[in-house]
Amino acid sequence: MSEKKFRFSLATVLEVRKQATERAMQALARAMHQREAQAATVAAAEARLRETTAAGPRAGTTGPEGLRRSAAFRQHAHQRVAKARKTLQHLQQNERDARRALAQARHAEEALYELRDEEKAEHTKTLRDAQQAFLDEQAVTRHQHDHPLLS
Repeated sequence: MSEKKFRFSLATVLEVRKQATERAMQALARAMHQREAQAATVAAAEARLRETTAAGPRAGTTGPEGLRRSAAFRQHAHQRVAKARKTLQHLQQNERDARRALAQARHAEEALYELRDEEKAEHTKTLRDAQQAFLDEQAVTRHQHDHPLLS
């Protein structure tokens, strides 16, 4: 008696889910990299602002025009820091969204793995039952052949 090989009925769907999970993992990796790079940009902008603020006006810029330029430069540095922080917040949200998307993709994939395991167990049980029925039939046939008067 030949055994029928197990084939998951939703194998193509499972493959699509695997690919979706892989894409979600890649998206999360990109989001993390972008967030880390932006965090470094924020740190550099904040350091530049601290340096600018700590240095005070440069020599020869103590006149009204020099003070205005120095104030404008500090204002510009503050704006760069604020913009960098806002971008960082946006990228942090993107990373959270990517983590959520990955969790959802993994959940969908895991659900299909569970279904596959259930189908495989049912397939194995069906095969085992069919083999047992075949053996029982063989035993009955053999018994009837060996003991024709009893049947």
